[in-house]
Amino acid sequence: MEAKRNKTERTDIKADIPAIIKDLEQINFTSVISSNNAEAAAQCFVNLISTAIKNNSKIIQSRSKNRIIKTWITPGLLRCIPHRDRLNRKYKKSSCDPRNKLIVISSKTF
Repeated sequence: MEAKRNKTERTDIKADIPAIIKDLEQINFTSVISSNNAEAAAQCFVNLISTAIKNNSKIIQSRSKNRIIKTWITPGLLRCIPHRDRLNRKYKKSSCDPRNKLIVISSKTF
């Protein structure tokens, strides 16, 4: 019996750019412009923009099978990996068959 692996869940943030722009157009920046303290004005400006981004963004969980780990791993290779793994399991079950050994060895070259 094969032990189940713990899958780590990954999250991504998806921002709705048009909604963020619409919110930024409606924000009143007079508190930033009229401030005499540069640090307070900068902090207020950052808070206004951060709030607009936070309100129009959502956290989504990315599925591990859809995520490309390295840049050279193409979707075609990702589709081939389960086939390679099935061949490897088949070879381990009947390692005395020389054809299975040849298939597994040739499949590990990618």
